[in-house]
Amino acid sequence: MIRTRALLLFTIFTLWACDAPQTADTISVPADVSSGAVISPASGLRLINGHGSKGPLINSTVRLFALDAAGYPLDEVAATETDARGNWALTTDVDQDLLVIISGGRYVDEADPNRAARRVIVLEDTDHLVSVLPAGESVVAVTVFSDALVEKSRRETSNGNFLQVLDINRNRFGAAFGFDVLSVLPPDPLAPAGGAEQFSYALAVGGVANAINSLAIAMQAPQPDFRHIRWISRDLVDCRLDGLGTGLRAIMPADVAANEQASVNAQILRFRNNNFARYLGRPVPSVDDFTCALIGGSVDNTAPRIIRVADLAPLAASSAAGVAVEPTLLDRAQSGFAATDDRVGELKWELGLPAQLELGQNVLTATVSDEWGNTSGAIWQITVADMEAPVLGTLDPITVAAQGDRTSISLPAPSVTDNVSEITGITITNDAPAAGFPVGATVVTWSATDEAGLVSTVTQQVRVDSVPPVPGMVPANITWSGDGIDFSVFFTDPDGTTLRYSIAGLPPASALQFDPTAGLLSGVPGAVDYALQPLTLTVFAYDGQNTVSIQTSLEISAPNTPPVFTLSPGTVTVDEDFGELTIAVMAAPVPSAEQEQTVTYSASMVSSAPAPADFSIDSASGQLTLVSTPDVHGELVLRVLADDGQSTDATWSQDISVTVASVNDAPQVVAVPMIPTLVTGSPVAVNIAAAFSDVDDDALTFAATQLPASLGLSVAGQLSGIPQPVDAVAGGLLVTVTAVDGSGATALLELVLTVLDPDTDGDGLSDYQEMLSGFDPQDSDSDGDGYADSLELLVNFDATDQVLFVREDGDDSATGTTPETALATLDGLTRRITTVAVRGQRVIGLIEAANSPYTGNLSIGPTESEHVIIGSVTVNDGVVALHSGEVPQTTLKADSRRIVQMQGCQSCTLHHLRFEDSAGALSAINSNVFLGQVH
Repeated sequence: MIRTRALLLFTIFTLWACDAPQTADTISVPADVSSGAVISPASGLRLINGHGSKGPLINSTVRLFALDAAGYPLDEVAATETDARGNWALTTDVDQDLLVIISGGRYVDEADPNRAARRVIVLEDTDHLVSVLPAGESVVAVTVFSDALVEKSRRETSNGNFLQVLDINRNRFGAAFGFDVLSVLPPDPLAPAGGAEQFSYALAVGGVANAINSLAIAMQAPQPDFRHIRWISRDLVDCRLDGLGTGLRAIMPADVAANEQASVNAQILRFRNNNFARYLGRPVPSVDDFTCALIGGSVDNTAPRIIRVADLAPLAASSAAGVAVEPTLLDRAQSGFAATDDRVGELKWELGLPAQLELGQNVLTATVSDEWGNTSGAIWQITVADMEAPVLGTLDPITVAAQGDRTSISLPAPSVTDNVSEITGITITNDAPAAGFPVGATVVTWSATDEAGLVSTVTQQVRVDSVPPVPGMVPANITWSGDGIDFSVFFTDPDGTTLRYSIAGLPPASALQFDPTAGLLSGVPGAVDYALQPLTLTVFAYDGQNTVSIQTSLEISAPNTPPVFTLSPGTVTVDEDFGELTIAVMAAPVPSAEQEQTVTYSASMVSSAPAPADFSIDSASGQLTLVSTPDVHGELVLRVLADDGQSTDATWSQDISVTVASVNDAPQVVAVPMIPTLVTGSPVAVNIAAAFSDVDDDALTFAATQLPASLGLSVAGQLSGIPQPVDAVAGGLLVTVTAVDGSGATALLELVLTVLDPDTDGDGLSDYQEMLSGFDPQDSDSDGDGYADSLELLVNFDATDQVLFVREDGDDSATGTTPETALATLDGLTRRITTVAVRGQRVIGLIEAANSPYTGNLSIGPTESEHVIIGSVTVNDGVVALHSGEVPQTTLKADSRRIVQMQGCQSCTLHHLRFEDSAGALSAINSNVFLGQVH
């Protein structure tokens, strides 16, 4: 559960009560409760009886809480309400130390000087008194005394020993007052009953009531409220009514505390004297405040810790001296501070605020002290800034006569004041036009900027009146000119003001235009202008304020007809490389009066892009000729102009658009690539694409036919690969390369690739084959078995160890029969093969064959072991045929030097058999056939 210590601290020191008139209630206490009698509850339950008093608290809320090690509430255990006498009772199954809080309700003031009034004091729900019901006890009193006892014990608690401190202070309070403030229920002080302890309690209650009323009177309050009850409760923690709590810490305003210098004993005596008859013969108790004030816990030597300082927004300066500190500022600053303390009790703040804060940053020291006098401090700051802009005085409007197009005026500056800045520190500017004021009204804005950068403005109206324009002498009659008439030359303006013009007298449907800015009448007179001429024109000039005018008569000669024509055709679309094209000019009918005019034609290019065709024009007939530019397309816009040489309406023009459409051009062979002689085993990289070009800049793709398997041509035209011995054919390899553009047009290039397979040492095995096999037959042969030592070392095999044979089994259809004796003779021919299995299953085999015809199955295997039937071979008149099973695959002449393949049976295959010479010797390279038993 979240502890409510902070909330209770807040309510203890800040909550107030309000009053309202109530009907008087009796405040007597029933004998069964006041005597502390306990009614037996049901089995297993704890019956608790209690009473709340300042006098009896009526209809107040009673709540019981489990309490923590510092004396503050935890979980709520039970709740009820007091009756009309302040009594309450409840049962609970919780048998532990409980904190009892009574809040709200009302009470009848037992110390009211006007007892007949029976004044009722109403408490707010947040106004409360506390007490403690220890475990095992069943009666509890909640009064100002119990509230003071709990508060004193909380303040003196350290390391969670609240109950121990409470027990010590309870005993000292009991010894000082003569009764147990927790378990003895308070009697009615106006009708006491019982023994000496009850009468002592009644007098103490009455004395405290007197103290509360005295405090209210000192504060000029109309009646006591909970604020006064709280102050007396806090003052009673040391059993003294001196305005101080524990130690020397004031718990109420100094002026109030000064009026409260009466001891508890004095207040008890005063109450007893006011109610002498009720206490006749009863001793007056004397409170031992020394014993009561003793500390039940440990002395607090730890200062509070400041955890937050006020961070106030800058304050507005009232003058150059800064700003006075107002109570509202003190309240705002106080709310910005926070501190924690190891003990309960009110913390007192001194913020260090002077009466006047200076302009700028004020560095202050705030201190906080607890009720034991322990103090800590912290630095905090308040900034006082100039936040009020300067104040500008008002300005009267100014009117002057124009002195040309722009008039210079010296403007007096406005007055200015500022609450902080000196006048000399204020900058005053305006936005008056630097070149002078134009004719008319101008609003000038003045700005004042103080030393803090604050700006204020004021406006002033300045009016410049112009001098009227002066009209000049104008001819009475003016003949129309094709260039128009400039009427502005007939006006001047003394002050240089720019004039605007208007005209009257033109026919409503006139073809002439008038420019009001330039005063220019222009255009081509129309039929209505010619029909109504001469035209009486009035031209007006206006300077913004004044208007003057001139008048003249305009004579207009007969109009000229422009040389109108059309082009045929008016739009042309042709394919590129179109050759030559002519376009005719079709002239419109010419009026008889203009038949003698000579028309001259010209042509110019309107479009800006490079022309896709050349052009020329016959100046007399206007015929336009277009000539194509090879392999060029695009758009061409030409303008044909006709001019009859007259002063008005002399020209006519028409644009013609020519579109030259693109036509695809096939790629071309522009060079024969330099291809070096290729050598087997050497990588090839040749750019074939460089031999081709495309006029249209189309991207080309490439393909080749008759290329050997070892070489390839990419679509980008790159020839690459590694030539193999099979590629080394007489006369070279004839290859056809095809280039294809985006439209499918093609170009062909035939190439001859020459591939060499050199045998430098002439041992029958080419250099490339020696590189692939890893040995040279020319290496030394120390054991004379026909195989080089390097080969025997490489393959870990010696031919003298084992000999493989090729033999005829005598029956082509029985390919799996038992082999005959090694070195068998068939048809008078001995077929012997010496074969070596090389690492990686590379095999070199030699077959000795006679020139006579031979047909039979080729069996390979060691002596004394099962033969593997690979296929059949036929030798006849120098032609060797290889078969897979009985199906012929390839028939070649023995000296053709081409690679052939013969598929084997099931898991065995013999690849790359090569005829080395006309004798029919075979060589197997890179075979995955296991020949022999060498691994």
